[in-house]
Amino acid sequence: MIFIIERALNGVRGRWRRNLLVVVAVALSAASFVVMLALSLGSSNAILRSLGNGDVSRVQLALPPSSWSIPELDLMSRLLSTEGVLGGGTITSSDSTGVSATLTSSASAAPVTTSIAVATEQGLLSRDIALIDGGGFPSVTVLEKDPAQVVLGRRIAEALGVSARPGDNSVTLNGRQATVTGVITENGDSALLTTAVIVPPQLLPSLTPNLPVRVIEANVRTDLSVWIAQQAPLMLWPQDPSAVSAAAPADPQQLRGRLETETQGLIAAVTWVMVGVSIFVVGNTMQIAIGERRKEIGVSRAFGVSAGSVGSQFFLEASILGFVGAVTGTLFGALVARAVTMVAGWEMLLPASVLATPLIGLVVGGVGGLVPAWVASRVQPLELLRSE
Repeated sequence: MIFIIERALNGVRGRWRRNLLVVVAVALSAASFVVMLALSLGSSNAILRSLGNGDVSRVQLALPPSSWSIPELDLMSRLLSTEGVLGGGTITSSDSTGVSATLTSSASAAPVTTSIAVATEQGLLSRDIALIDGGGFPSVTVLEKDPAQVVLGRRIAEALGVSARPGDNSVTLNGRQATVTGVITENGDSALLTTAVIVPPQLLPSLTPNLPVRVIEANVRTDLSVWIAQQAPLMLWPQDPSAVSAAAPADPQQLRGRLETETQGLIAAVTWVMVGVSIFVVGNTMQIAIGERRKEIGVSRAFGVSAGSVGSQFFLEASILGFVGAVTGTLFGALVARAVTMVAGWEMLLPASVLATPLIGLVVGGVGGLVPAWVASRVQPLELLRSE
């Protein structure tokens, strides 16, 4: 056995220029696998961190239209009794209400047509609205006496030429006089509200006979968001929890699992293609080596070396080349992955299973060398000697 190993190592060293092609082919396959795996894990981990960054998430709850008759305080007291709920309030965006509005002002010659959103002061605060003028909605007591109080998106306020300052804060909303109590600007996911007129729940029944669903947004603990989305309908609407729909942010762990599952399929497909190419290169190179070493094989057979020993020698040569290529590729791939993840700002993640890549390279080399090894073992020494 030692004799076979020595001859195999001599064969690898003696024809290193030709064998370099095999090493490069296997190394590229191993490096590609390591890089793709590291990038897949790094990107999914970065997404997980971005989604789970912070302790507060938002859960949206859509209540039936009849819920508009229930005071905000009553609904929120029910919701806040749920563990993990930190606050929130009504904020039904314009795309949910489906109610349009025509606004005019003394400073604008042309009317402005836009859509209506409905919110309470608590709801606006749950969205972290950026107020650039005024103070939002007045107290509930004031709204009960005069519900015609509105908050305008910045673009609507600019088009109408109004502000929240006294003497400059009057608009006509669908023919009814209303007071502008605040102006908001874009702020992340609240950008849609900057093109809407926001009214309090008390004003909504006078604007449309067909009340829309009532959307409450709750700020909740991130780790309990999914559980709260399941429990909140029962707390808010115990008479018919199924009438309340809840939308929680995607579970980062589940999202990461889906991302990794999808990318693993792509990684596997690319890896198998490159493994096939590596096997072909190994086999082709070893076939050429046998053609160049026919005299050497014939002499060995003539001196009593068995066919099995000759075949084992070439099989071992191919396996060594595959192993060396896989080791080189794994190290090179890890360096490339490290550089890319550093540039992207990701954490470098590689599973312990990557350490098995050199063993896979050993197998790939062996599989590629099976046919050449069999061909070498079938050589008839006398026939080769006569041909010289």
